[in-house]
Amino acid sequence: LGVAPLDEPQETTNPSLREEETAKLGPFLISRACSDRLIANYLYWYVQVECDNEDVKVAQKYQLIGKNLLLALKEGNPESHRSRIMLKRQCNLVEQLVNIACKLSQSRESRPKRIEMVKNLLDVDSLKSFDPLPLPVDPDVRVTGIIAEKAHVFKSALMPLKIVSERTREMSATTSFSKTETTCVRIS
Repeated sequence: LGVAPLDEPQETTNPSLREEETAKLGPFLISRACSDRLIANYLYWYVQVECDNEDVKVAQKYQLIGKNLLLALKEGNPESHRSRIMLKRQCNLVEQLVNIACKLSQSRESRPKRIEMVKNLLDVDSLKSFDPLPLPVDPDVRVTGIIAEKAHVFKSALMPLKIVSERTREMSATTSFSKTETTCVRIS
């Protein structure tokens, strides 16, 4: 039927044609993200991960897509404004968790003391309770606060955290978090 099987990507003989097709994908995804919060969420966080790519050209391409996404959300329709606000709130939460993870990694205390330290650092009003917020890794899960007393530090050189959150449906959501896995661009 003229369609290449998924396991056999078609090679293009013209590299500029391939670049042109790739250049169209960013604006297409951004336009979809402006009208769909799930797409905005996944695209934003995917772009953030790719901005740390070791290949400088790839990282720069994703940085440009990220800037264009944020600009489109800022200048777009009411749905895109809500998406931008949601992303800003997610970034603020992630930034607070990154700061806690950094403090923990700098500590020379024993693991039990680090666990107590994490519980104390998470036990602040801004983290205990907040308006429902979709998790960056799973926007279908909306959390309303962090349960500090259920936090845990795993035995590992990276000291990943287990953070338990209150969910909107009277359940809890458990998230593993490590400072090396997360970067966030400030949304103004």
